[in-house]
Amino acid sequence: MKWVTWVLSILLLSLQYNLWFSENGYNLLEMRKKEIAKQEAVNLKLEARNQALAANIADLKDGNDALSEMARMDFGYIQEGEVFYRLVELK
Repeated sequence: MKWVTWVLSILLLSLQYNLWFSENGYNLLEMRKKEIAKQEAVNLKLEARNQALAANIADLKDGNDALSEMARMDFGYIQEGEVFYRLVELK
């Protein structure tokens, strides 16, 4: 009976060693959890950017207001009847 206890104890210790210290053990699990959390944060940022781009595309498809606003900001577009003011900072 005593040898059965020893065999089961050794088996239990070897399984515990594999769980905590092997390359596929608890340390790897924790490392993977951290990597997943980082990737989920990156994915959230990219998803928000994609939603903003999709909204911008929808605005450009639906009307001319967004198109003229982009032309004004990027290319200095001025429509007829508008007055252009340039503010210059003095140093």
